[in-house]
Amino acid sequence: MDYVEIKIFGQTFRINPPDGEKEYYLKVASFLDKMMEEEGRKEDIRSDIRVAVRVAFRLAAENMGLKSEMDKGLKILERIDGNIDSFGA
Repeated sequence: MDYVEIKIFGQTFRINPPDGEKEYYLKVASFLDKMMEEEGRKEDIRSDIRVAVRVAFRLAAENMGLKSEMDKGLKILERIDGNIDSFGA
């Protein structure tokens, strides 16, 4: 595995992405950098920590929302499977 340098919110980091995932990780870093830049400009926040916490909160909220939607989908699939089994198909 090769190390890759990424830049997020003015900070440079070296990461070691899994084989074949370099481009994906670079895309994620670019996405996160843009989020942090936008958040800092939107509220004219001067503290890097406050920007990072706000972005982390947004990402956590989105993640929890997606997990909730996935759980709903899985429950629906389980009901469908149960219905199919009850019909003997």
